[in-house]
Amino acid sequence: MTRNIASQTRSLAFSTFSHATRNTQHTFVHVPLWVRRCIVIVIAACWITSSLSAKAVQSVTLAWDRSSDTSAVGYRIYAYEENVAEPTSYNVLGMTQVTLGGLKEGLRYTFKVRSYNAAGVESTPSNSADVTVPVPLQIFPGATQNDLKRFQFPIAPGRWYELQSSTDLRTWTTIQQTAVASTYTWTEVQETPPPVKRTQRFFRLQVH
Repeated sequence: MTRNIASQTRSLAFSTFSHATRNTQHTFVHVPLWVRRCIVIVIAACWITSSLSAKAVQSVTLAWDRSSDTSAVGYRIYAYEENVAEPTSYNVLGMTQVTLGGLKEGLRYTFKVRSYNAAGVESTPSNSADVTVPVPLQIFPGATQNDLKRFQFPIAPGRWYELQSSTDLRTWTTIQQTAVASTYTWTEVQETPPPVKRTQRFFRLQVH
């Protein structure tokens, strides 16, 4: 019988904020934060631009309570990536906070933690923590103020995307829509001409 060497699971709260920015390289970014004691998640992102080969370097920081069982000597994190059957495991030894990199934009990840004893016997898993990695929206203006803009963003299998614009951040209009993606890659779309004379516009990306 597997011995439970993990501290008692606690429930988690989840808060999200999002914002849209005007003519910037990263738009409508979601930053989830697990705010209770058991597992804390913080997303960090750094965008690197190089034409259509641009890619985001994204990471997640996980933190959890130390086990109250004195036989626990270390912890393993299990990361479940959307559309992947088997999780990736990380032996983080005695640490109770770790940052994992290499996350793919737009995909959902589920994380669980197990403690283990000196014999390698693992506890039952902690509660799960879910996070969807933010999708960067890169905006490239034209040579002049009146030129149409180009937009680049990564797409993930099984998802489709809407590029939307607004003049007041309250009413949004879809100006471009992708088909359901079959591979993980970057795509580019172009702004459609506004229905009236050019005014200040904000942009956001909706992921479905």
